[in-house]
Amino acid sequence: EQDVDFFKYEFGKDFSNPKRLPNVHCSIQPVPLDQPSSHLKSLMVEISPDVSLGLGHIATFLLKRAAGNRTVVFLTHGCREMLDAIERGEVKDYLAQERKIENGVPRPARINHKEREAVALADFIITHSVSTRLLYHYFFPEHALKIATDVVWFGEWVQREARSFATLRKPFAARDVDVLFIAGSWSRPEKNYALVRRLVSSLKGLNIHIVGEAETRVAHSTHHGLIANRETLFSLLGRTKALVCPSLFDAAPAILFEGSAMECNLVASKNCGNWQICNERLLVDPSTTEQFLQKTALSVSEKFDDNMSVFLQTNSYLSLLETLSVL
Repeated sequence: EQDVDFFKYEFGKDFSNPKRLPNVHCSIQPVPLDQPSSHLKSLMVEISPDVSLGLGHIATFLLKRAAGNRTVVFLTHGCREMLDAIERGEVKDYLAQERKIENGVPRPARINHKEREAVALADFIITHSVSTRLLYHYFFPEHALKIATDVVWFGEWVQREARSFATLRKPFAARDVDVLFIAGSWSRPEKNYALVRRLVSSLKGLNIHIVGEAETRVAHSTHHGLIANRETLFSLLGRTKALVCPSLFDAAPAILFEGSAMECNLVASKNCGNWQICNERLLVDPSTTEQFLQKTALSVSEKFDDNMSVFLQTNSYLSLLETLSVL
């Protein structure tokens, strides 16, 4: 409930259903989220769904408490435990956590209680990247049997919307933005704003833009803040040669799928769960500042084909529908 005014300001009064689709409901949740929501419970009774899909652990947690005995599926969009490990300084990034898992290091005793409860309450869990599936098996081994073997990638429907802005794509040579960094909020440790600063200071002579809320600005770059308008965002992508993702952990950043649809070169490390989308010459491996500098400099020189087809061939949307239909 404390976010409503902000969402209305940034996204307009139709923030919960911008396309005004039928059968869309908005349930404002009381704070703290541990409080039961009578509105959501009434809504679940009114709709009486055969199966509910919670996107993320908070939505799953809330849905399951309101759904009673109805089936609730947990579809991940990240891993709070991984973010907590980075924030506590236990690991530098996802790759460091992956090495700990491979070396048999026991999971931490402290587990995020809302994510843990969502995992425990959910009837079935579907992950949206291979890295997320690995993390959930590691952090919640007692629930491994209800974690789907197949990954459901979001690339298909992310690209479907992005392609509707295809007319905003400019030829590569005509693009005036050399490098673009995008995050909702750069204050989140995993977004790695420190690396953005280092890259901008070293990439002299390039036109660099940064999108997202940031407490401080980076010199020699253009800041946009949070871009709420989709056409404005895709217009910027259509002017961009290289989209660079510096995250210490991002389960499967949708912006890489969107950048692909707008024909941007994509630069990312294996800390991003959908790193396979990158052309092998633009993949940052190992994840070091020097490697990011080299790959970013290369990415503005010419257009490189990406590997979006790898994700489209999974037919994830059909897989998701088929899974829900049999639960």
